Amino acid sequence: MKRLFDADVAKGSVVNGIAFALTVLVYQLCPPVTSFQWCVYGGFLLCVALGGNKKKYLNYLCSIIAGYIWAFFYWNLGGWFMAAGMPKIPALMLGEFICTTGLLYVHLHLLKNTWANVVPYCFLAVASIYATGGTQNTWKCGISVIAGMTLCIIYNIIMDKIYAMAKPAAEKTESEKQESSKA
Repeated sequence: MKRLFDADVAKGSVVNGIAFALTVLVYQLCPPVTSFQWCVYGGFLLCVALGGNKKKYLNYLCSIIAGYIWAFFYWNLGGWFMAAGMPKIPALMLGEFICTTGLLYVHLHLLKNTWANVVPYCFLAVASIYATGGTQNTWKCGISVIAGMTLCIIYNIIMDKIYAMAKPAAEKTESEKQESSKA
């Protein structure tokens, strides 16, 4: 039967709640980035989905940066084809095809053993540019996505320490139970 209350989950929830409350404060006090707060959530949630491994921090970071380089091409390639005389829909389709095929092949094959090998972060970077209306917002989106990802890593480090402190007490309690059952 599942417990109704889990102290470890409660501690993690409180740490996470504090981190996000402080993030909201920072974003609300800094009007130029207020509308990019959602990018923090994207960076955080994707990090959670990927396991939030602190050993992968550089992989996540380099993949985000690579994603913003790709975003420049995603945002502009269709327009370049249109400027060369191609009709809008085929130009946009060809641009998307080239960028998506390129991104996937480069990061899943050519860069798979490098720090830039986390494809979901590349696509989050691209999506954030589309969602915010263009490459002029790259630095605001990028800082926000990186902040969210970093929050997740910090959260995991804090939770690992909390679990490590709680473990000896739990082990002692278990050994005390075994001692009393023998008596």
